[in-house]
Amino acid sequence: MIDLFAEQNISIATIERASGIIVATPGYLGEPFEKVVSYADCGSYAKIPYVASRVGYNVRVKGDSSRSTLRVNAVFQSANARALDGCNTKNVWENKIGAMIQQRAEQAR
Repeated sequence: MIDLFAEQNISIATIERASGIIVATPGYLGEPFEKVVSYADCGSYAKIPYVASRVGYNVRVKGDSSRSTLRVNAVFQSANARALDGCNTKNVWENKIGAMIQQRAEQAR
């Protein structure tokens, strides 16, 4: 996971080896509108969706070298002042990150 974070230029705020958790420093989503709008529902105004501009997340791995489980939790925020209540994740981004981590782990075997 640490190699994947480094390749993606994701800063790590916290690593707790005993619990298997890595917390990423919140950062900006530098992706096209079409992708970002699929990650979270930040509300809308006049049928125009507010988009998430930042994401904070953590990854937790439990288990050992023979079997493990992975959980990715994300919190999205919009830069739009009208989206004060935050954004509701659609779990697309979390699944994307989880798949990247899983693929990397399988390559390492």
